Amino acid sequence: MEQLHVHRSLRWLVVAIAADGLVALALLAHGAGALGQRPGQRGSSLAIALSALGLACVALLVVLAVRASRAVRVLERRLTDADRRLAATAGNLSAEPAAHAPPPPLIEVPPARRRVARLLEEGNLTLALQPIIDLDKDRWVAVEALARFPDGRAADLWFREAHDAGLGVELELLCVTRALRLVSRLPAGIGLSVNASPSLILDPRLSQAINDSGVVLTRLTLEITEHAAVTEYDDIKAALLGLRERGVRLAVDDTGAGYASFNHVLRLRPDIIKLDQSLVVGIADDPARRAFVTAIVLLALELDATVTAEGVQSSDDLTTVAALGVDQAQGYHVGRPDVGAATWATWSHRRWMRHSAPDAIELFHSV
Repeated sequence: MEQLHVHRSLRWLVVAIAADGLVALALLAHGAGALGQRPGQRGSSLAIALSALGLACVALLVVLAVRASRAVRVLERRLTDADRRLAATAGNLSAEPAAHAPPPPLIEVPPARRRVARLLEEGNLTLALQPIIDLDKDRWVAVEALARFPDGRAADLWFREAHDAGLGVELELLCVTRALRLVSRLPAGIGLSVNASPSLILDPRLSQAINDSGVVLTRLTLEITEHAAVTEYDDIKAALLGLRERGVRLAVDDTGAGYASFNHVLRLRPDIIKLDQSLVVGIADDPARRAFVTAIVLLALELDATVTAEGVQSSDDLTTVAALGVDQAQGYHVGRPDVGAATWATWSHRRWMRHSAPDAIELFHSV
């Protein structure tokens, strides 16, 4: 708008200058004519010269008046066009960004990150509980919380995508928080086991979530799930120290699946050693698996740790691991993961050891 005022002021200035010039020439012509008509000057050469000057001024005045009029009209048109263009430009600037300004670049979010972020925002996952039994007492003693996702894909795929997208800790924390809420729906004394990667264990939000839950800490077990090599063992032990001193137990998951799990056992000194299902499935008919499990049982005795067999699929495998000195068992033969409290209640009344387990020495001599 300031530019519009500048153009209007310039237009009136030009008109004023032209008018002032014409007035000056008119006065000059009038003065020359008047001097030529003074008494005593008529007919003299000076009078003739002044009269000629007056006529010349009049003629010049006419020419300048015509040209000034044309110039003012041209300037008027140009300034009017300029006013219109400026007004249009001002309107466009107030209505939308300048056409020459490029739009900001679009950053494409990977589909996996979008999926995980949407899940975290909506919280659209459920937790199934799988029973864990004490083999010596033949009774239900704990559950493991396992995440189930809305698209039916395996939990491992979801957690892998989440960690690749930088949202792995957030997804794990959501699962742990949901699992802690289920403790109040379990019978008294039944423990809860939740999975936690080293990254989650090192995150202070885990301890905060556990403390805020109000769960009796002696009922809680953290299962470290990392299969890759871990270098920050001292940091992990420091992060767990306060929780373990107050009763939280530590388990190493999938022991026997690789070197990393054995290193976890040796460096972290867990309360529970969970045998990988690759050592358990078919153990009743495999002396090599039995020897391997026996060695882990002996290691657990040295560490004062409990041994849990995962992936028990048959009664033969169940009785075999019991005979080898394994303390607890978990797997489809014991009970499938379930989301219903009604199913959880039935585990309190079940018995799994229908006949006495064979002697361990008898097992080694049976093949």
